[in-house]
Amino acid sequence: LTDQDYFKMCVKKTCWYTFITPCRIGLIVGHPSASGKDLVKQLAGVTRFGMILGIAFQIQDDLLNLQGEIETYGKEIGGDIYEGKRTLMLNHVLANSGKNAEKILEILALPREQKTPEQLEFIMEQMQRCGSIEHGWRVARSLAKKAEEIFDSLDFIRPSTPLRPEEQWVCPVHDGRFVKELINYVIYRNV
Repeated sequence: LTDQDYFKMCVKKTCWYTFITPCRIGLIVGHPSASGKDLVKQLAGVTRFGMILGIAFQIQDDLLNLQGEIETYGKEIGGDIYEGKRTLMLNHVLANSGKNAEKILEILALPREQKTPEQLEFIMEQMQRCGSIEHGWRVARSLAKKAEEIFDSLDFIRPSTPLRPEEQWVCPVHDGRFVKELINYVIYRNV
């Protein structure tokens, strides 16, 4: 499987329920026009933004599953390998580990309860040796940069907007800064 195969899986799963749909709903609810034809360009923009950011989010989640701290991450470290999930990093190690790819595939073919910590460690060592972890970081950062570029191109999002008299927030403005900050959070989070 390639990076593109992984991206397709992310778009069909994580991107839609975590980023694309919330962005689209926010745009539809917050847009002053009730006409769908007025939203076509904006919906396309937030959909692309959500898709790219969602893939970066999923890569970071997969990286945390490989390298996170159990206390903050809250899930089993290495669980994706035990489950045989085809993460970006696992696909990369399979494509770049030469003769060891066959051994990795044999381990992955085993039922979860038959996989050992030593086998997990072998796969992790191969990922380090092949640069698979660094590949994941590089792709996630690249996608986050692309998401930021897309966000900056969304000319309908105002940098800051004063609250209307009927609105009551702690802050006197509402704006796109919150969403833009999510871009960094997505790839630098530890949970």
